[in-house]
Amino acid sequence: MKIKGLIFLIIFFIGVKSLLAQTKDLTSQKVVHQVEYGLNYMNYYNNYRQDFNGWGYMAYFNGITLSSTHSINYKCIINNKHIIKLGYTRFYSNTERNNYPDLGKNEFSLSYVSLGYGRKLPFSFKKIVPSVFAMLNYRYRGGEAADYAWRDMGFEKNFTVLKYDQTVGIALGIELEYFFIQNLGLGINTYVNYFPFENARFKGDGVDSPSQEFIDSHKPNNFFINTTFKLAYRFSLPSFKKK
Repeated sequence: MKIKGLIFLIIFFIGVKSLLAQTKDLTSQKVVHQVEYGLNYMNYYNNYRQDFNGWGYMAYFNGITLSSTHSINYKCIINNKHIIKLGYTRFYSNTERNNYPDLGKNEFSLSYVSLGYGRKLPFSFKKIVPSVFAMLNYRYRGGEAADYAWRDMGFEKNFTVLKYDQTVGIALGIELEYFFIQNLGLGINTYVNYFPFENARFKGDGVDSPSQEFIDSHKPNNFFINTTFKLAYRFSLPSFKKK
């Protein structure tokens, strides 16, 4: 996803540069399109998973900082009120837990796509426009890896994996946007996400298996809040009228 993220950024800013010249009032258009790129801040609420909270892991690619925790969204805005939203979210975290000797290293990742409906609220705060959304999520990839104990006289750690199921979930959220020029703006999205059917558990590495107590006490992340700080670009497509 690192290369894909860089390609998206290049396309995004080329589009911004070439389309900023639009002068017509977009709020008066029947259909307006919007693309967004944002960085995610995650908060998890499953047992010991609090150490995954935060920005996640930041990667470097040819000297350019790319986030492994980002969102890419497309919106179709109808009559400046109704919003159809399609989104992609990726998050990766790599943590060292020195204060937990039985679980020294943790890795966590997830990827999901979203589709849903939003509605702009009929008021604004100094040009900051709020919208509310209901989304359906499909998590197609994700899991956790952890060191859970020592073996071989304390020289090697036992390794265990929790692989998430491919499953659906729901999300409710609110978004705030401020367009400092007609096409380009900033915003913040906050969504509460829940995957009610997720029931994956840690498994052994083929040599050893974690204790049943460890398996029972470490459940998958199925409830979290994702806050996204984003850059947004909106535009309308040219209309073709019959002569």
